[in-house]
Amino acid sequence: MMKKDPFSDLDRSKRYLVAVSGGPDSMALLDMLFQASYEIEAAHVNYHKRQSADRDERIVRDYCRRNHIPFHKKDAAYEEYSGNFQAYARDLRYRYFCTLSKRYKLEAVLVAHQKDDHIETYLMQKEKNLSVSCFGLARINSIQGVQVIRPLLEYDKKQLQNYCDDQKIIYGKDETN
Repeated sequence: MMKKDPFSDLDRSKRYLVAVSGGPDSMALLDMLFQASYEIEAAHVNYHKRQSADRDERIVRDYCRRNHIPFHKKDAAYEEYSGNFQAYARDLRYRYFCTLSKRYKLEAVLVAHQKDDHIETYLMQKEKNLSVSCFGLARINSIQGVQVIRPLLEYDKKQLQNYCDDQKIIYGKDETN
């Protein structure tokens, strides 16, 4: 998979919150961290917007239960938003992750953004002619005073899906993606 350890900047004595949607990217991240014996907790947001939303929640919850990983979930009623759903969902998700991180004194939030997400963000920024401090996705940044780390930016989506398939990690596919 990778030549470089994607977790080289993590401290094994610290506890981390892993953002897990149930898709192959985040399930790969969760499993890699678990297999490497990091102290982790998982957080999932269920927007109840897709038919498969409850399936994805179940995938994450069951993995966490089997492996004795603390599992946190938020039910989000998407009817509460107005405007762009993706922006609403991202804001809600990160507020929730930051709240959990502060409440449980976790070192950082780990997010499974990967190379394809990084490139897509870069292209969107260029297309919109945005003035940004970092093109694409920063490996490490801070949101609401909480460190957010994206350790999988050197992986592409296919590599992470192959990882899950090879390790027999169950994941959900977002039919709207």
